[in-house]
Amino acid sequence: MAAEHARAFAAEISTAFDIISDAAVRFGKTPNTRTIRVNAQTTFAMHWLIPRLPAFHSQYPDIEISVSTSNSSEVKGLSGFDVLIRRDALNKPEWRYFEKKALFEEKLTLIAAPKLLATIALNTPADLASHVVVLSSTRSGEWEQWMKQAGVGEVRPERFQRFEHNYISLQAIIDGVGVGIGGIQMLGHDLQGNRLVTPLAVEAKGSRYVALIAPDVDKSSSLNRFVAWLEREASA
Repeated sequence: MAAEHARAFAAEISTAFDIISDAAVRFGKTPNTRTIRVNAQTTFAMHWLIPRLPAFHSQYPDIEISVSTSNSSEVKGLSGFDVLIRRDALNKPEWRYFEKKALFEEKLTLIAAPKLLATIALNTPADLASHVVVLSSTRSGEWEQWMKQAGVGEVRPERFQRFEHNYISLQAIIDGVGVGIGGIQMLGHDLQGNRLVTPLAVEAKGSRYVALIAPDVDKSSSLNRFVAWLEREASA
């Protein structure tokens, strides 16, 4: 009797897995699909990674990229991911076991929405006196660094508009709230799509971005392909 129950249970389990597999295929997954779990800082995910995913999927249709966001630089609470993408070197002891892949160093420059510049000119650094400057609390010092590089430390904008997070500040700039500082590599798709422009040809060094691979993840061929793709895209 026990054997019969076991066989019946096994048959039901097998049927259940067949149903799950069929549903996965119907909703876009194939039996060969592999999922790479990526956790990135919000700005990187929104402005760099997500716009590039369609190109990745066209090249690797059987690799699914699951993206979540976090701005934490603490290892605690970030388990369960194959790849973490962060800015700046993480020198805390708990990060030393992660394999690091350098992506790019930001080139910071002044950014603005074309519709804003159509109403308020910005042809020289002195024109900043007529503009609102958008700042982010999580990117302190970048405005001052760029101003020093531009050699216009004495120019004062009309006023400052501050936001807590960089991705909010960038959206405010895209919406024409004011001008601000952004990384050229990070905002490549926004610049190509003419949502943003760089009115002044002055650049300053910004943060370094790295991909971190956890020591205990499966170094599968899918993961290796994704990491290699990240490196190619970052160097393009």
